Amino acid sequence: MKATITFSIYNIKERCMFNLRREIVFLLNLLILFVFCTTTAHTRYNPKIRWRTVRKKNFTIYYPEGHEEYARRVLSLSDEVYRDVTGYLDVKPQRIPIVLDTDTDMFNGFYAPFPNRISLFETPPYKLTGFGSSLSDVTDLLFTHEYTHFAHITSAHGIYRFVPRIFGKDLGILNGLSPGWIIEGITTNSETMFTDGGRGRSPSFSAELRSFTGKGSLWSRSAAGTMSHYSPPGGRRIYLSGYYMVEYLNRIYGDDAIARLSRYQSKYPIFGTSSALRHVTKKSSKNFYSEFLDDFISRSDSIKTAANSKGLPAGRTIINHELDEYRSHFWTKNGTIMALRSGFERPNALVEIDPEKGEVLQEIKTGIMLNTEPVRQLSDGRLYFGEFFMHPLGYGDINVSDLVIFDPKIKKHKRLTRNERIFSADMSPDGTTFVAARRADMWIELVLLDADGTNIRPLVSKPGLYFQSPCWSPDGKTIAVSVKSVNKLDIALVDPNTGDIRTLFAPDIYGDNDPSFSPDGRWIVFTSSRDGIWNIYAWNIDDSYLYQLTSVTTGAYEPRVSHDGSILSFLVISGGTKEIRVMPFEPEAGRHVSVQNGSPVIEYDNDFVQPSLQLKSSDIPLWEAYKPFVHAPYVNSDEKGAAFGIMLIGQDPVELNRYQANIFYGAKSGRPGYSLAFTNNSLWPSLNARIYDMAENKVISGHDKDIWTRERGAEFSMSLNVIHRVFPSTLSSNYTAGVQYRKFDGLDSFEVDSSRNGAFSTFGETLFTHTPDTAPRSMVASWGQMLFFHGEKYIKKFGGEITGHNIQIMAKQFIPSPVKHHGIELTISHHNQEGTLYFDKEGYIPRGFEVNDTEGGLNLRKTLCMSLEYRYPIWFLDRGLGLYLLHAHLLRGSL
Repeated sequence: MKATITFSIYNIKERCMFNLRREIVFLLNLLILFVFCTTTAHTRYNPKIRWRTVRKKNFTIYYPEGHEEYARRVLSLSDEVYRDVTGYLDVKPQRIPIVLDTDTDMFNGFYAPFPNRISLFETPPYKLTGFGSSLSDVTDLLFTHEYTHFAHITSAHGIYRFVPRIFGKDLGILNGLSPGWIIEGITTNSETMFTDGGRGRSPSFSAELRSFTGKGSLWSRSAAGTMSHYSPPGGRRIYLSGYYMVEYLNRIYGDDAIARLSRYQSKYPIFGTSSALRHVTKKSSKNFYSEFLDDFISRSDSIKTAANSKGLPAGRTIINHELDEYRSHFWTKNGTIMALRSGFERPNALVEIDPEKGEVLQEIKTGIMLNTEPVRQLSDGRLYFGEFFMHPLGYGDINVSDLVIFDPKIKKHKRLTRNERIFSADMSPDGTTFVAARRADMWIELVLLDADGTNIRPLVSKPGLYFQSPCWSPDGKTIAVSVKSVNKLDIALVDPNTGDIRTLFAPDIYGDNDPSFSPDGRWIVFTSSRDGIWNIYAWNIDDSYLYQLTSVTTGAYEPRVSHDGSILSFLVISGGTKEIRVMPFEPEAGRHVSVQNGSPVIEYDNDFVQPSLQLKSSDIPLWEAYKPFVHAPYVNSDEKGAAFGIMLIGQDPVELNRYQANIFYGAKSGRPGYSLAFTNNSLWPSLNARIYDMAENKVISGHDKDIWTRERGAEFSMSLNVIHRVFPSTLSSNYTAGVQYRKFDGLDSFEVDSSRNGAFSTFGETLFTHTPDTAPRSMVASWGQMLFFHGEKYIKKFGGEITGHNIQIMAKQFIPSPVKHHGIELTISHHNQEGTLYFDKEGYIPRGFEVNDTEGGLNLRKTLCMSLEYRYPIWFLDRGLGLYLLHAHLLRGSL
């Protein structure tokens, strides 16, 4: 008995020591991965912004001066959000900056490490249905979602809780190794639990995932954890699979199951998510996923059975393609349907469809489209819609939505307004006045403007209201619009002369959206979620009767009645994309729905819309903003072997300044070294500076073997990225110019002439890219181009003793192949080098020749090379085969 106990203890001790060694190895590998393979996430803010901050115990809120109302709104939510999220996950995160981004009209937000911060976009979403019709506060949902990301990803327990303390606060992101379904599943469930909206309350969100069960099975377990790059639902997959897998986990294994899983994985990250899932469920991840699929499909089948039992039509599909998305559509006077098509297999196009036969009568390539919906048509055949325009110097992070006229005959976009933040519009029957939904900071107002885009005047503008998809009645006397107030989403009628607004019927718990008049003006058709699925309804204006017209199994959207009033068309989600369906327009044959009389729109109370909080703001807190977020071991090499030191990285949350310091000491050489780099973004061109003292390998050209020199230097440069246009094809460029001083000393028996060891140079670099609209499955951007130029000239000034130059030019042309998705890349490169210093020739000598070969043959100082590469896909793997840590999306080859 005694011997048995001793034996067991010995084995336990040995196993613990083995696990400890394994965890130390894992920790070191993880540190190397984060330090050397992770770059900071960049967002470009307007340099004109004057940033103010408000500090609380757990947050520092950064906001642009002039946007105090949004700062108060976020500040008023901060205690509640912190309490909800940290209490549920049982964590105590460090203080985190919250950056309020007011210079974009695209609704979003993000959490990003390096440095840790959360960004909340002030703009509301221009679509009002994706986060649940009951949602009353978009900011609350966004804040909760992104703070959950931070609290989950930075959770650390066991020995790993010391990682951020020792190596830097931003390296404690161990739960960031979780698969996508965990990362987005925990946040979408959190937003649903702690707000009155959330994707878990959105019928359209549910419909999208259920739509795949009608097309066969869902994707594989591996694919559920990654975005879908080459097939529907694209980037939404991890949100869809994530919400419902985590919801199932909590429903079956306890309300706090995902929180327990998160804590376990943050304590034992070496074993991964599968081990944490097994700990919570006592099942393998394979069995868990199989049981989840059975449960979800069973619940989906019940919903389909209920929908089919109502005896209402679902419409006849006239056009559908597994990889195509029909984003918006309208009827022409010729009785055909025009639809804007996008997808994964073909470029964007405007297609004209025969509604009887489902045939495509014509297809007009539109190029890249960053438009909002709906798309509508003027009497002369041109289209109009809202479109996002990128600030030319804003890196794509600064944008505004404006009203655009698009002529499909000549494929030209005419920007009708400038910086007016217009999301959607409709032209009056007399062709003189647009009614439009326009962003007003946190809200969306209803405005009128003349046909030429001028004379914009508010029609209904109240804090707390959001408007979407306004439309005129055929007689021009009334405007119908979707309006969201508090937790209600209703259809309202607005008097265009007075701005008086009243709902069609009494607001209720259901969502109503996307109104459209029938050509005779007797009916308003719209979508409603009042039976748990978005379906098409019709309102009789004269009799005030409501009828349900369809009963689809997923979701129906954007109802439109043909010009002769005989056919109803609408979009239905199927397999993650929207197809077009039609049916006879016979509203009185639908199912009558009882509703109460309409009423004035419910308004928010002032305490919610404009919280009466005092903002005690100050400038950016310098120590908090600039203390290193990484202070990790650093490894370099010199002529004698390894050099060890420390890496320090710091950056303020609004990216005005960034620095990196590498300080090290040669273990055998006994010589210290350093590299100090600094970037400033307080002007449109970024300013970059660097000083260094380090050993470099093969800097002096003309030698047969590697040689080492000590190089000390300083450089200063300015860089500027420019977006010249986005549509119909993207044209962008990057410019860098600077000066550099370098001084060389020989090492390890290699000598450098002390009278000729200084080099002063000026350099410049330019990159032009032209990217046409290209389907994601295409291997090249057909008829796209890239041109790169780098020039460096060494001169005898300011201590320069070494002369010479380096010129590199590379041009690429992308050519489509007759074979679908295949493509050709033609590359021409030229390298011209003179002088003592060596320059990297990677990409400028033919394949098969190493850049460190002895000069001669084809490794020359002047080269001109041309290559032709044929690219082709072998297998798109989005829905199936995957790997354990990584998911394979595509197998491709080239010749």
